[in-house]
Amino acid sequence: PGWYKLKPEEATPDIKDIAYYPYKAKKPELPNYQPRKAIDLETLVEPETEIDYIKQLEKQMEIGNLAEEIVLKSEIEFLRTDYPDLAEKVRSVANNPKLGFDIISFEIDGTQKQIEVKAISTNKSNKSFFLSRNEFRKSKEYPNYYLYCVSELSSEKPKILRIKQPNFENENDFKMEPMTYKITFE
Repeated sequence: PGWYKLKPEEATPDIKDIAYYPYKAKKPELPNYQPRKAIDLETLVEPETEIDYIKQLEKQMEIGNLAEEIVLKSEIEFLRTDYPDLAEKVRSVANNPKLGFDIISFEIDGTQKQIEVKAISTNKSNKSFFLSRNEFRKSKEYPNYYLYCVSELSSEKPKILRIKQPNFENENDFKMEPMTYKITFE
């Protein structure tokens, strides 16, 4: 609550000695949103099929998990023959999103690698994926951060594009565009 100073003319015998009393300030009302353009209901076409967003999300998670599994196996296989001790330490940490990457692996000298795995969709020469704010931040913090882009997941030999220390802010290599916003208001 705010505090209101009592004016002398507002004093009554029972509150003479009180100089301040609490009050609740009334919040200003927000004006109603008026769209610039109304939807023409006569020409509005309903989609032929309903979009099942939960099914869509489940499919994306399934594809992402498959890409992570492919990379995990690839890293273990790469190290297993000549560096079996390192191969045993390779781990998936995808269930801990605070880390900002999916797999801990190692260079042949024993240096730890932090690997973010993305199943990518390709359109001619363009490749795309979604990156969280945390993944973006961690890509700049970790000393040996890699981005592994996996394509052709359903083939016998999926392709893995390995990018060491990606600089997502370099407009010559990457085009970033905001896709989601967090809106806060009172």
